[in-house]
Amino acid sequence: MIGHRKHRAIKLVRLFLLVMVLSPFCYGHPHSWISHTLTIHGEGTRVDSLEMEWVFDPFTSAYALDGDFSIFESEERASQEARRLMSNLLNTHYFTYLYLNGEPLKFRIPTSYSLKKRGKRMVLVFLLPLSKSVELSTQSLAIQTYDNTYFIDIAWKSSRAIKLDSSVASQCHVGLAQPSPSQDIQNYAMSLARDSEEDADLGQHFSQTVSIYCGK
Repeated sequence: MIGHRKHRAIKLVRLFLLVMVLSPFCYGHPHSWISHTLTIHGEGTRVDSLEMEWVFDPFTSAYALDGDFSIFESEERASQEARRLMSNLLNTHYFTYLYLNGEPLKFRIPTSYSLKKRGKRMVLVFLLPLSKSVELSTQSLAIQTYDNTYFIDIAWKSSRAIKLDSSVASQCHVGLAQPSPSQDIQNYAMSLARDSEEDADLGQHFSQTVSIYCGK
């Protein structure tokens, strides 16, 4: 049992340090996909936390769990996997970057999270607390989620995947801007093999941007 857990932990580390799942003969990034839902929490025109729901593609889900979806039959085992996953994501900054009026904004380490399944997909839900509550009546908050190397594609399918909780819904507004990578960047991403040297600046070219502002 210990050996099995160690093996699974190593696979999760490999996954989220971006040593991905496809054949070395397969070209083109990305190799893994996460569908993202975002809920913004706060009070009035202040925002204090972001709730993330990540739905992993079936292949990545099976790989991360060694194909063992029975972990979801036990709340304890699912909680253990969630803790392990969140620990690994700490090394990647949770793939999340925040900017307040263009300046980087820090967040605290999440302590509220859960792991569940939806069909053959693994679903991770976690609450990302901001380092401080931010007033958005005179400022704007921008959110990007991306893997720097673009092995993983993390995307909101549409603006409907971005929600305001009831405490801020009457005061705040959101916008979703799509990326516009140049053709050269797109060609470069498609040319990369799984074992290519990592390009730490590639992912942001393909990142959507959520903007939040409050007030009239």
